Amino acid sequence: MSAKCIFRISKLKTWAEIGGAASHNLRTRPTPNADPSIKNITVRGAKSAAQVISDAKEKLDHIRVRSNAVLAVEVLLTASPTYFRENEFDYGAYDEEKLQAWRDATEPFIRENFPHAVSVVLHLDEATPHYQIIDIPIRTTKDGQDRLDARTKYGGAAKLSQWQDRAAAAVEHLGIERGVRGSTATHTTLKDFYAALNAAGVAIPKATPRPKKIKALPPRTAAQLIPMTDAHDKRKKQEQAHAKRIAQYKKDLKEHQDSLKQQRDYTLKIATTSNATALENERLKKENERLKALYAHDKAIADQMRRLPVKDVLQRIYGASCTNTVCTISGLIKVTVTEKVGGDLWYIEGQEKGGRGAMNLLMAISNYEYQVAIAKLALEFGTDPTIQEVSGDVLERHTEQRAQYVRDSLSEYKTHLKNKEQERINQEKAAEAQREKEAAAQRLLEQEQR
Repeated sequence: MSAKCIFRISKLKTWAEIGGAASHNLRTRPTPNADPSIKNITVRGAKSAAQVISDAKEKLDHIRVRSNAVLAVEVLLTASPTYFRENEFDYGAYDEEKLQAWRDATEPFIRENFPHAVSVVLHLDEATPHYQIIDIPIRTTKDGQDRLDARTKYGGAAKLSQWQDRAAAAVEHLGIERGVRGSTATHTTLKDFYAALNAAGVAIPKATPRPKKIKALPPRTAAQLIPMTDAHDKRKKQEQAHAKRIAQYKKDLKEHQDSLKQQRDYTLKIATTSNATALENERLKKENERLKALYAHDKAIADQMRRLPVKDVLQRIYGASCTNTVCTISGLIKVTVTEKVGGDLWYIEGQEKGGRGAMNLLMAISNYEYQVAIAKLALEFGTDPTIQEVSGDVLERHTEQRAQYVRDSLSEYKTHLKNKEQERINQEKAAEAQREKEAAAQRLLEQEQR
């Protein structure tokens, strides 16, 4: 599949929203899906959220701002993961030359189209490189007056379609195409994604606090340099204690960095696909392309779906009530769960069925086919629009197949009822004939007795 240009916007109506976007973009607040060991590039603007807000206010200090006005618009600009790397599931990897070519084409486009932007940051610490732009939508009228006018610059589907045309034109020489026109695919934000994890009972690991740096000791005084003196001995003890604090600081810092990496890795495992794949906002053009996408993602999805906590799957999909090791569905089906790395073990009591992982569980309980089980889990726990569209298509076809099965079964059942009714009528006729036969025999017997 060819790489697509991706252009999305989000309106910021309050100073708090601008500060929140800036602190996220500048990584001054925890970002679970980002790698803290990788530095981003601030292309334009300050390196603190407070200064970004100050710069935005300065841009607007001579402009009358309505109480319900859109103060800023955050723009996300990127391309499909397949442009930056051969394996789209190799999260965080990118070809250096391709990245530079994309930057050389994209940054002039940003300078030309967002002259009033107060912050432009290139993120390299997430799954796929992308720009986050905080733009103040100022329009200069014919008489030279500045107006805050987000509607004219960004408002409406037609205007956004024009933006996507222009953004794609800037990078088309790199083989990056415009997204599908009129696509109804939707993007799931990280905020919604984490909310979905919380709703599903999935706890994201918390990072340990970053340790405070240890200040260096001041240089030795002349008295401390003289051996066999109290000042020298005292200084030596101070240096030994300081060395222990430095060693503890390094240990705590490594623990902090490891916890951040664990938090990020865990989030990526729970997600159906990476944030980069979530950037895909197009509808696949034809049925065979959707099937191809499903098969291409099959293994990656399956690897992540089978690691879903079985208790969460039972509670979310089947409404089960769970204790420490046992989940009960509708008060009838009991499932014993043993938590294991790589996929929980489960056993259905009374049915002599057991296995590992969420997919096998759905196949056992609901008799789903393999791909239908993956699709069901992806729709319930995943976030990526492309995967959800493909999964939804599988379930839709599965539902239609089930509906056809029900229709066929209903027809067979009606035939069965008709046959049973005819059998009942025949039995009643036979019984009536038997009763008449017995009555005739009884009358004959009575005549003989007379």
